[in-house]
Amino acid sequence: MALVVGAAVLFGVLALFVSPRVGRALGPALDAVGLGGDLVARRVVARGLLNPRGLAFGPDGALYVAEAGAAGRERVQVAPKQQYRIGRSGRVSRIGPDGDRVTLVEGLPSALTSHDDDVGPTGVAVLGNSVYVLTAAGGTSWGDSSFDNAVFKIGPGGALASIFDYQGYNLREPSLARRSDPRADVPGGMPYGMAAYGQHLYTTDGNLEFVLELGPDGQARRILEYPTSNHVLTGITPGPDGALYVAELGPWPYQEGSGRITRLDLDGQATERWAGLTTPIAVAVADDGTLYALEFTAPLRQWPNTGRVLRRSQDGGVEALATRLNFPTAMALGPDGNLYVANNGHHSADGSGEIVRLDLGAQGPLVRLRQWLRSLHAAAALILHSSFVPGIPVLTHSLVQLLRTTHIGSPP
Repeated sequence: MALVVGAAVLFGVLALFVSPRVGRALGPALDAVGLGGDLVARRVVARGLLNPRGLAFGPDGALYVAEAGAAGRERVQVAPKQQYRIGRSGRVSRIGPDGDRVTLVEGLPSALTSHDDDVGPTGVAVLGNSVYVLTAAGGTSWGDSSFDNAVFKIGPGGALASIFDYQGYNLREPSLARRSDPRADVPGGMPYGMAAYGQHLYTTDGNLEFVLELGPDGQARRILEYPTSNHVLTGITPGPDGALYVAELGPWPYQEGSGRITRLDLDGQATERWAGLTTPIAVAVADDGTLYALEFTAPLRQWPNTGRVLRRSQDGGVEALATRLNFPTAMALGPDGNLYVANNGHHSADGSGEIVRLDLGAQGPLVRLRQWLRSLHAAAALILHSSFVPGIPVLTHSLVQLLRTTHIGSPP
């Protein structure tokens, strides 16, 4: 009787891992009892953020976070059928190594668009000892130039110095996509990611489809321009090989596998580095060349709790390190060698945004469950000698093999 019950339990666990929908529905309960689907340990290290976006570490080990904000109550008409809610709730926070959050600068432009997108401070970077912020609330102007997209240097006491008029640059010098594709319909651009490398800042634009190189004195040049607005450039980071790595969310309606990671030389040579991703919104590269991709959501629509972190080794093997993230928007490797992810980065005007640390050196509950199943298989084989009830060792062995490639809560 005990063997029958044991077999039934194993079949039940098997069904859980085979069915992504069952796993996704039971994900919170599994997390609560320590049986979640992460391959690495995860921990929330900061809370209370307002639509967190860009992440950057400073030389002091602090994490800087660009927060798009909570918009505001004022409504403005930006086009005949487009109305925004605007306010000055955007900010940049500094999170110390002890986890304490301090507001570095606040009162930055923030908006909720007619497409239900939270826009505001979107990128942050540390160049030398200076912190820079990229704003994105003004791609479509309504007459208030203080909302125009720009890059600012943050000074003592939160003082802002504009170093680049991003909006004006795009209006004066339209990008290739703006000139050739009607889908590039945001005149001032929709900037998203920003990273520092060498003596320059680099930004991406998800509507006008270019990567911009920007000097601290405001000199700018586009090092990559796509002719069509169907790439949706998002996160950007430098790699150990001297190149930039860019996440491309992919064309609407964001079919499964339509996104990618592109490697970009500073002379503008772009090569596909990782294809077949779904809504990649950020990328990180370890010193040994290992790639990490952050997927915003499952395909075709915005599915809550379907964000994932994937890892691709140098031999091409891919595994999901963390699943069931809720609209994650940014990712960075910390000085401790762990990954930091901005979670609840969309529709978190209530302050539910958070920073999640993925401890790459610590095993997650799914790995521990696999080890337990291997032990179960070995014990069953030893006790039953595979001849008394041969199905039990075979079943546990099959389940172990399945768990190597299957993850609870995978997108549909």
